[in-house]
Amino acid sequence: VCYKANAVSYSIAKRIIKTKYISLVNLIMDREVVKELIQGDLNTKNLKYELDKITNDSYREQLFTDYFELEKKLGGAGASDKTAKLIVDITKNETN
Repeated sequence: VCYKANAVSYSIAKRIIKTKYISLVNLIMDREVVKELIQGDLNTKNLKYELDKITNDSYREQLFTDYFELEKKLGGAGASDKTAKLIVDITKNETN
C-alpha cells in the first residue's frame, strides 16, 4: 500500500487521525499484513524491496494465508447478502 500526499495535507491528517494503519486490510486484521509505504517511506529503494518480497514463494504464501483469515473475519463470500437477510428477518419479527 503506497500513499504520498501533499505535505501540508498529510501533516494535518496525521494530527487529526490517530490510527495504527492506513490500509483497510491492516486495520481489520489489527496487524501489518501488507506493507504500508507512507510519505517519506515511499521511495524507489523501499518500493523495489517490497515488490521483490512478493516474488518470494514463502512470503506470497503468507499473504494468501492472511487474506484467507481476513475473508473469514469478514464472513466469507455472500456476507453482505447474509447480513441483509438477517436484517429483513429481524425487522419482520419485530413487526409481528
